[in-house]
Amino acid sequence: MRANPSARPEQSQQSVAPTTTLIKLPRVLEKTGLSRTAVYTEPSFPKSIKITSRAVAWIEQEVDDWIAARIAASRSVNETE
Repeated sequence: MRANPSARPEQSQQSVAPTTTLIKLPRVLEKTGLSRTAVYTEPSFPKSIKITSRAVAWIEQEVDDWIAARIAASRSVNETE
């Protein structure tokens, strides 16, 4: 018995890694220590992804990368002083 190829979900234009984790705002706030307003207004902060008509989430790895960049920037400033 062969699988019906039309039953498979279509591939999106952009590939998503199998281990991509989406996190909601409370977890973003917990991880970053930012306020809700800062998460939405900080230009360098990763943009949210609309997951339903009323819900958004962030890609956890992008948030982690942003945190790592902030740490690296802080360390390089402290080393030059």
